[in-house]
Amino acid sequence: MRLVAKWTVGIVILLAFAALLSPVALYWYGLTLLPADRDPAGPSAVPPMARDLLWRELGGHGSPAMPILNPYTHFTQPSGPGMRLAVSAGRALLKKADAPRRWMPAFYSSVVWASRNWSTEEALSTILARAYYGHDLFRFDAAAQAYFGLPASALTRFETAQLVALTMSSSRYDPWCANAASRTHASELAGSEASHSPPRLRPTPEGACS
Repeated sequence: MRLVAKWTVGIVILLAFAALLSPVALYWYGLTLLPADRDPAGPSAVPPMARDLLWRELGGHGSPAMPILNPYTHFTQPSGPGMRLAVSAGRALLKKADAPRRWMPAFYSSVVWASRNWSTEEALSTILARAYYGHDLFRFDAAAQAYFGLPASALTRFETAQLVALTMSSSRYDPWCANAASRTHASELAGSEASHSPPRLRPTPEGACS
């Protein structure tokens, strides 16, 4: 009977030890799946106003802040704008290369790694620089040129908000194909007064919404 009890205690200790180490093991394994080039986009990649609006889009208020995660806090960190920023930064990191075959451990590690190695400004810039903006557009400046015929730095706050909204859903807030939803959401994001600027959206290309 004592032998059985000892074995039971030993198994319980072993399982507890394995559970304790598994987040660390998952993190280190996931690191091997991340792209070798993990440099963030520079601050000049997007206008400061776009970073501010993205933080608001994520639900943030005041100065942007991203938590510094570890393999354990990734499981326990409460949801909030900072955590949503870290998760979006992890996705942006994985866009540096082809999607890894084992996506889940790579994504887990990318979120932790980005939170520990990128500043909040770098995370916001990288998300915007690598987001998909619909209609085969993958750069913020390319989206500004396509939708408005202007460089990103020349956009109004309202126009910038229309592009930032695309990082959340490129179809739901499409300025061409869902113009009413795009304008409504941009007004909520940038402030209703921002929508009073003259519309400069380019005409919808033929077949863009088919």
